[in-house]
Amino acid sequence: MKQKLKIRLMSMLAVLAAAAGSGLSCASPRDGAGDILPSGSLVRNGDFENGLEAFTPHLLPGARGGIAPEGFESASLLTVSVPAALCETENYYAQTVPADPAEPCRSYRLTYWLRYKVLGGEGGGAGILVTFLDAEGRAVGRTPGSRLRRTEDAKNQWQAIDRIKDGWWDNYELEFTLPPEAAAFRIECGLFRAAGTADFDRIILELRPPVAEALAEASPIRAKVGAKIVKPRLSELLFGVNAEFRYPGITRGTLPAHDPRSLNREFASALHEAGVRVLRFPGGMPTHQYFTEGPEAQAKLFRLFPAQSYYYRGMGYPRFPDVLDFCRRNGFELLFEVNTMFFADENGDVWPVSENRYKEQRPELYAESRIGEAAAALGRFIDTLPAPDAIRYWEIGNEEFALMPLREYAAIVTAFTRVIKAKNPGAVITVTGNTWPAALCEALDRSGALDRVDYLSAHYPWGDHFRPEPGGEKDLERFVCGTLHWGVNTKAHLKMLRDAGFDRIRMAGNETSIFKFHTWDAHRVIYTPAHGLLFAANWMEAMKIDDMDVLTFHDLESPFFGMILSGQYFNPATGRFELLKPDVTACPAGAPPEYFLRDRCLVLPSGHAMKQLSRHCGLGVLEDTVETPAPKRVLFDLLASPVGEGLLVSCVNRGAEERRLTLDVSEHFASGRAELDGIRWPGLDGLPQPPLAVGGAAPVRNGLVTVTLPPFSITRLEIKDGAR
Repeated sequence: MKQKLKIRLMSMLAVLAAAAGSGLSCASPRDGAGDILPSGSLVRNGDFENGLEAFTPHLLPGARGGIAPEGFESASLLTVSVPAALCETENYYAQTVPADPAEPCRSYRLTYWLRYKVLGGEGGGAGILVTFLDAEGRAVGRTPGSRLRRTEDAKNQWQAIDRIKDGWWDNYELEFTLPPEAAAFRIECGLFRAAGTADFDRIILELRPPVAEALAEASPIRAKVGAKIVKPRLSELLFGVNAEFRYPGITRGTLPAHDPRSLNREFASALHEAGVRVLRFPGGMPTHQYFTEGPEAQAKLFRLFPAQSYYYRGMGYPRFPDVLDFCRRNGFELLFEVNTMFFADENGDVWPVSENRYKEQRPELYAESRIGEAAAALGRFIDTLPAPDAIRYWEIGNEEFALMPLREYAAIVTAFTRVIKAKNPGAVITVTGNTWPAALCEALDRSGALDRVDYLSAHYPWGDHFRPEPGGEKDLERFVCGTLHWGVNTKAHLKMLRDAGFDRIRMAGNETSIFKFHTWDAHRVIYTPAHGLLFAANWMEAMKIDDMDVLTFHDLESPFFGMILSGQYFNPATGRFELLKPDVTACPAGAPPEYFLRDRCLVLPSGHAMKQLSRHCGLGVLEDTVETPAPKRVLFDLLASPVGEGLLVSCVNRGAEERRLTLDVSEHFASGRAELDGIRWPGLDGLPQPPLAVGGAAPVRNGLVTVTLPPFSITRLEIKDGAR
């Protein structure tokens, strides 16, 4: 055994020497990629914040490459440009990574952000290839070129946000297993048998077993909960949902209980069952079609701008006093979004607030800015509230980076926050971030409004999801393994803010369903246990992030990405939930009656998962360490909080096998007892059913407690000191 290890170590050194002799750049496998990318990434300088460090060019004369500014939500990117005359050649930057001979896992997952335009060449494309090298540095294989990007992906409304944000950046992935003879591998970023341009950012390489192996992993897990508090309090804003006003659940659910159409009790019960603490209302983009004055103002907007009615004509419209009263009576906080596009004046006439993307439709309405009038209208609205502080949480609009110039939005924020804070000094205010975080803060600093702002939002932080294999848009085994890497996205935004000198502003992770809508079949995966487990694991990661206290699940009740369904039914012909037309009073023929939700609410697995996590609301986060090697624990996640004199530890097992967990709590107490509860599902697929219960108890001896985590489960341990 020792002799074999020695031979492999010598082989690895030979590879490094050969690479050095050929001009290749080698990275230490434990050399982290800066303070944004995951510490376990095996690629050095994967965000190119240190220029070309660790990357070596392999460019033919005529091809160009190097570092350029303004990467994907970062300062720098790697760019490669190849002229048409070289369209049958390969031009790339490379970094060689040695395989650790002591590491039994030989499988890897590489993810990266790419923006590209391929102009010529047959059969090639833009992206990353990996060449496998033997102990002498000779190529012994390569990943297939079929993963290269050649033509633009089909675009839809969700990717349109990416286009507005960053010019069609998207993240891609490459999974590979080293052949037995490989002692190292070379990561190659560029254009292969293709002409055009390719920009790269956020290259992350991690040891990661294939999906089937990860799901089947059954080895024991060892973890430790330390005494250090790494986040003092988990805010109720971490348990929010985006509540679009137009859907039937919130429309009927917020009607007063005496109204014969009301589902007030059912709706409140479903929200509590899902662990929801905050409703973000009117719910994202619908904010700009909602008026607190009522549907009469909306009708005037639609007469002025008929295209605005596309999603909303014939849909629901809960009146604002009913929504606020519902929240106050049932213990929910409201995160109220202010319409920044249109307002109703004192006479009830509807006007644009300022210059925005709809100016070309009715230019005569934009002759002057009406920001001051809109701010006065906002003040009149606040005066109608039961108390000035009846709404604690405010958000100024939604995704204005796609709707108006920065200068206009900054002026609106300045005027609106002045009114809100004058009437409610304790208001907590979020503004739109995404493409302009530092620039917006600079503008607000100049106008004196920055001190009134608490959070910048980041919408659709899609991160590092698993993509489906071609044709596998319903592959739940692959789907449940997805990783969002919230920390990468959030730290990138925070770094831009801190580098610009804005140390107080924090991030709001608004609007995400924890998967990419344009790659997975959202209608098919959203109601499954696989999504509930995916949600729990990734939400846990986000809850731990410093300087981010707002998380909003997108969406409350959409059949496309909802958490609670009402006014819908399951259509077996399409395999999805669909909205019921208002005049439908009987279950459609062939539809299962248990999923005919005309007068009921149904909580999906993601809601049951949020309920488990919401037990941590108001508690702190303790430092935790998982000692089991990373490839053996990719589907295990843990969150620990102090509660009273004990501990609350939540564990997610996304795997298909039970896992034996030994938890070290010796920094808290030597003896005691752990009471277990939680939920589990029998599998990843199936129409929504109540989850099965997890229960049990285990002793704490010598500071250790050992429990068994069922497959496909969320298990909570409440641990109390035996000495008390």
